[in-house]
Amino acid sequence: MDEDSIWVHQAGPLGIVKVNGRGSFRTARLVKLFGEQASALGVSKIAYDLRDCTYMDSTFMGVMASLGAAQRKQTGEPLQVFNPSPRNLELMENLGLNHLLDIQAGPGPTPRAARPVEITAEPESKQEISEMMLDAHEALVEINPANAAQFQDVISFLRERLGLNVA
Repeated sequence: MDEDSIWVHQAGPLGIVKVNGRGSFRTARLVKLFGEQASALGVSKIAYDLRDCTYMDSTFMGVMASLGAAQRKQTGEPLQVFNPSPRNLELMENLGLNHLLDIQAGPGPTPRAARPVEITAEPESKQEISEMMLDAHEALVEINPANAAQFQDVISFLRERLGLNVA
């Protein structure tokens, strides 16, 4: 397995996203891609296994929040997160993700029959990356308005880069 990679174990309607290495804007796009394709794959519930996740940036957590909000809206159930390190748990709590996601310190479900599949994608353009980063940071503000002060400069920069700021 690569140092920073995303693998998915699918067991029926459950897709377990295994994060290896850093959960950053580079791997967030893979998680977002899986989330967008999940229903076509027969996945209605997503869980994250963070046992081997060494770090998460705000873009990655924003994508998690966005997918978590979508899952809660569609199924009424929270997106589950298992095995976060103390640091990753602190990061999620500081941004308020613990109010949206079901975060559990211990191990989660382990599908025995499921074969892990690495999620990969073609490189994205700077425009697509900027759009994903903007969506992720806006999701963090939406789930916790207290995050606005922390991310207002990032959001303004990205909106300007994308030509979305209206004077």
